[in-house]
Amino acid sequence: MSSPRTKQTSFLDLPAELRNDIYHLALTHDTVTVTDRLIEPALLSTTRQIRRETLPIFYGANTFEAPYPPFMMDLSADKISMLRAVRAVHPSFAVKLQGRASHRSIEGIAKNVGYIRERVYRLVEVHGKGSLKRDVLLVPLMPGVAGERIEWMTLAELERRLVLAAELRLVADREA
Repeated sequence: MSSPRTKQTSFLDLPAELRNDIYHLALTHDTVTVTDRLIEPALLSTTRQIRRETLPIFYGANTFEAPYPPFMMDLSADKISMLRAVRAVHPSFAVKLQGRASHRSIEGIAKNVGYIRERVYRLVEVHGKGSLKRDVLLVPLMPGVAGERIEWMTLAELERRLVLAAELRLVADREA
């Protein structure tokens, strides 16, 4: 007499919510640093179903950090549309503060922001394949005082910060 066969259970038999929890634990990090080319985690290459389930998590839940985002050239428009945060760590994207805000430093920052705006727009057009949103790109605001943290912000946030700094400077000048 033979014993009855038990059905084997696979990972895909787990409820989708539990699989998503596992994917988040396996695929999300504070930052994903890209040096030359983005290498996707092996989990994304296991089965078609797992790939469909994991791509939005990997690209949507991580902050990618790249010296210059040509890594997007290797990504499909679908993958680019999933990106939610890309830190452009190339020096040409950095806004550097110079100590206290003065008329000169605010004017210098405004020129720098204008240059960065052009870089961001060009990056979106050239590498974004029509799928990259401008607010996905984060540019560094470099502190003017040693030991302070770098702040990462969208171009729109940076422009709002610049307007606020200029307004505060005008108020301070009037009171002086």
